[in-house]
Amino acid sequence: FREKSPERVVAELKTIEAPSVFITDDIFWMNVKRGREMAEAIRKSGIRKRFTVQTRTDIICKFPDLVKQWKDCGELSIFLGLEKIDDAGLDSVNKSNNAANNDHALEILRDLGVGYTPNFIVDPSWEHEDFARLRDWVAERGAYNSGFSVLTPLPGTDLWDSVKADVVTEDWELFDITHSVLPTKLPLDEFYREYAGLWRHALEMRYRIRGKARTYLELLAALASGKVTYTALKKGMNMSKRFSTADTFLRGHRESPARLEAAAELLAAS
Repeated sequence: FREKSPERVVAELKTIEAPSVFITDDIFWMNVKRGREMAEAIRKSGIRKRFTVQTRTDIICKFPDLVKQWKDCGELSIFLGLEKIDDAGLDSVNKSNNAANNDHALEILRDLGVGYTPNFIVDPSWEHEDFARLRDWVAERGAYNSGFSVLTPLPGTDLWDSVKADVVTEDWELFDITHSVLPTKLPLDEFYREYAGLWRHALEMRYRIRGKARTYLELLAALASGKVTYTALKKGMNMSKRFSTADTFLRGHRESPARLEAAAELLAAS
């Protein structure tokens, strides 16, 4: 791949009127030298934005000064694909990282006042105690912004090659990382009750830590300042409500046969 120079990045940022910028590089700051040069160029340009980036916790642990440098470019929040809460789990998804780094990185971000959104992978083979362990981990660290994805084998990946014989559906609508396309160890309705419970637990924990009234006031302030649009705010609130209910996910499975039948009819008619 080719990298844009810091100068080109600054030139592009100058054309963006929006106050918030999401940098979609999956592992931002992999090139630490470039990350430093880019932050310095942005600072010197006088550009101030609310930056959201995606990176790894081991990079944060090694280079906390780089995180601070980017925070000084305006506001900073970080999306973290933590995936699992222990070393065995991280090894199972070939993360090449460890749980100690994850915890230390969160401490660094809290000390710097940088917001973060951890994401975790839920395995279809999980039982009730596995969900409970993740809930406890999130609660102990106050990580109420957490998100949760269901392990999903996608064609072209090593995971797909290793488990494709076990995939239970050809309905691509379910390959959205919020539905299980592999057999679940728990009955499907129990699996989704637990999965929805993770989302509900995180939301309830936010209300406990931040306060429900304060949460809504902060959302209204973000709306008034242009930090978030009304459409995005409404979508986010609706998602929080929907994802807290198991039927949201079960409905996809109930409707799947009709979708597959319609697709087959369309294919036959073509």
